[in-house]
Amino acid sequence: KGSHTYNTEVTCYMVELYKSALQDLLNTSSKKPKLKISKNAQGTVEVQNAVIRKAKDAKELMMILDEGNKKRVTSSTKMNAGSSRSHLILSILVCNTNKRSGVSTTGKLSLVDLAGCERASKTGANAQQLKEAQ
Repeated sequence: KGSHTYNTEVTCYMVELYKSALQDLLNTSSKKPKLKISKNAQGTVEVQNAVIRKAKDAKELMMILDEGNKKRVTSSTKMNAGSSRSHLILSILVCNTNKRSGVSTTGKLSLVDLAGCERASKTGANAQQLKEAQ
């Protein structure tokens, strides 16, 4: 019943913060525009100039996540062979539009992975790796 009344669109963007620089993990272009964190007119935090990808289903959303994850900055530690050196933000937006009234409602879920959450003494991380995870 719901699909007859509403159109649903799922989009996402994926960025990492590495050494105080924001990088778009879904940008495949040679052009890398400067990313800027701001609030839109509705008061929602967004990353301006980030590539926004549309996902038609959960499988496609996971493929996008895998694609971005492969571009993350990682380094080996005693606890993790592929320890992330960056903070990650994956934002998933779900927009429902009522077909009759045209009214749209958007929800946003942001998943965040913080770099270097392990205990430094157990990781065997060197000084450079500890600095990267700040």
